[in-house]
Parts: sequence; structure tokens; C-alpha cells
Amino acid sequence: MVIYMSLGLLGVIIAAGLLGPLLRSWPILRFPVAVGEIAIGSVLGSSGFDVLPTNDSTFKFLALIGFALLMLTSGSHIKFEQFKLRLIPTVIFTLATNLLISLVLALVLSCIVHFHHWGLFFVILLSSSAAFVIPIVESRKPSTSISRLILQVTIADVLAFVILPFVVQGSGRLSSAFGSIVVLAISIALYWTLKFAKERGYLERAHKKSKAERLGIELRVSLALLLMLSSLAMKVHSSLLVASFSLGVALATVGVPRRLSRQLFGISE
Repeated sequence: MVIYMSLGLLGVIIAAGLLGPLLRSWPILRFPVAVGEIAIGSVLGSSGFDVLPTNDSTFKFLALIGFALLMLTSGSHIKFEQFKLRLIPTVIFTLATNLLISLVLALVLSCIVHFHHWGLFFVILLSSSAAFVIPIVESRKPSTSISRLILQVTIADVLAFVILPFVVQGSGRLSSAFGSIVVLAISIALYWTLKFAKERGYLERAHKKSKAERLGIELRVSLALLLMLSSLAMKVHSSLLVASFSLGVALATVGVPRRLSRQLFGISE
């Protein structure tokens, strides 16, 4: 039976997503919201009762946008003012240790399951899933250990993004790497553009105007940049994750207004 995306099914999916907040609000469990969302997705998806149209083009398109928004909000929530130079040596040592452990475990797992592609195991073990970790730890009281964890997770994910094309693609590795470099370069250019606009007072004036007249200028610009950069990333064979997360980091470095942060969070949810 072929199931196509519909308004009713979209409503069911959003309702099912309430399992995350419900588990979070349960005093006994207090699970992170992402745990409940992943659980209900596993039950309703192809690994469970298979009631979601995972092969439907509209469903895939919505999932693509949702993933881009999730990584954008994750990157924009990184608080760079919490990062201290004294944390760098500890973070580098921890990353080096994780890299070595991931390599050993990848080789062991590939031998146990007779899967020759040990590099894929290595990337999976190395990456830390900033989209999962950052929303969990950011709700806690800021501390040196949390700042160190966020910095470590961010660098680990960036390394995994760079390595991934070289271990999963039989060909086109150089084009993927070049595409990622192009996307990162554009993100850096956007950062300097935003920084220039902030120093000249353009961002502040736009923020006040948007807030006073409820124009949503910042949200519109952020979404436009996200979709255009994501589209470019796909055209140059880069990762959607690289595009959305790097744009989020660029926004975080110049400062994301609380109002814009709430709007992005609401849309991504």
C-alpha cells in the first residue's frame, strides 16, 4: 500500500512528536525531548509499524528542511563567550583520545561483523551529534565543563563532516571536499558581512524596526540564507549539515537576539 503525505498525516506526525515534551515533563523520567522524538520516530517509521511515507517526495522535502533548521539552531546556540583559551589543550587531548578509541573500535567492529568498510564505523564513532548533545546541555547551568563539552562536540562533528565524503563515496571525494570548502568559505564571508553590519549599527536598527512593527525581518533573512546556502551545498555535492550548522555558527558569533532564537526554535520544532 502506497501512502502519500497529506495534511491529516502531517497533523498526526506533529501530534506524535508531543511524546518528546511529555517524557520531558514527567517528573520521574525527565528524558531529553530528543529521546522521545527519536523513540516515536522509530515506532512509526520503517523500523517499526511503517506508517510514515518515508519514500514520499513531500515527506523527504519536509524532513530535509527540518534537519537543516535543527542544525541551524544547534549551531546558533553555541555560546562562544564561554570558550576560554585554557580549555583548548584539554579539548584537543580529549579529541585525540576519542579519535584513537574510535579507530580501534571501528577496526574491531569491522572484524566482528565482517564489514570491510571500517571507515564508516570510524566516522560514526567519532562524531558526537551536536544536534542531540547541545539542546540537552544548554538547559543546564553554564559551567566550564559544559563549555568544554560543547567545544569538543562541535570540533568532533566538524572533523566527521570533513572525513565523511572520503569514507562513504567511491568516487567524487575531491568534489565533495571542494564543495564543503566552498560552503565553509561562503559561511565565513557571511560572518564578516554580519559583523560589518553589526559594527555599523545596521543589525540593531533592523532589529528595532522589525520588533516595533512585527515585520519578522531577521527571521525571514535567516531562513532565506539557510535555504539558499543549503541549496548551494547540495549542488556542489557538499553536506546539508555543513551548510546549516556553519550558518548557525556564523549567526552565533555575531550574536542571535533572544526573539530570533525563539522564532527559529519554534519553527524547527
